[in-house]
Amino acid sequence: MKEKIAICFFGVISRSVKYTHANLKSMLIDIAKRCYDVDIYIFNNNIENTPIDSTIVNNNDKDLLEANFIEEEKQTSIDMKIKTLVQTKKINCTMRRDYTPTWIINSIRQIYSEEKVGAFLEKNKEKYKCAIVCGPDYFLLNQIKIQHIQNCINNKSFVYTTNVNDADGYTNGLYIGSPEPLVKILKRFSILDQLLPTSKDYEYLLKRAFEINNIDRYITETKFFKIRSNRTVARQGIMRHPFFNQAFQIVSNHVKNIN
Repeated sequence: MKEKIAICFFGVISRSVKYTHANLKSMLIDIAKRCYDVDIYIFNNNIENTPIDSTIVNNNDKDLLEANFIEEEKQTSIDMKIKTLVQTKKINCTMRRDYTPTWIINSIRQIYSEEKVGAFLEKNKEKYKCAIVCGPDYFLLNQIKIQHIQNCINNKSFVYTTNVNDADGYTNGLYIGSPEPLVKILKRFSILDQLLPTSKDYEYLLKRAFEINNIDRYITETKFFKIRSNRTVARQGIMRHPFFNQAFQIVSNHVKNIN
């Protein structure tokens, strides 16, 4: 019998999943299914009719991921919970000085979404041997490493992330780990008062969660571009290197041709 794992997606699922779902299926979901019994979970931040990347998105696009479990909250509700936490704990929500108020609230919304994934895995920690968490707007350039999944099943002291854009900390949004350590680094909303304020960036907040919980960070080789709802392909960190120019052009052309 195959061991059971979860693949989890979070955030504004509808942002660009119609451009990424086929890639996520071939590079992540189908690869994992070769060796494991896979459940798919999503937490969706429903932005309703609010434009993102100057585009109105279809919330029903979340169904393209064919999830076994779907949880969803409206962004207005998420924002109220953020406001309540900030006021209750008197959190100073300041970050590196180039972070605008909009950038900061978007960062905290993402932290909240990851917290919800963490809560799901915490409730099901006996069910899943490992979990892979991935941003739904990621276009993966290479397949997920099966060996890294097995490594996490056998060892609960570390979590894999990529190194696409480490900046002041660790690249966020793509994780592989067994539930026990993974839950701790996903549930950053619960410890927001220990992370903010900071003079550093969003990636630093993830690094601090690793440090606070004494979890080792390992690097998985999977690389990705982020796809915006307006079909823009975003290059961050090492993905700006000329080595990835050809891949960028191929992905850009591919996304433009998706109906």
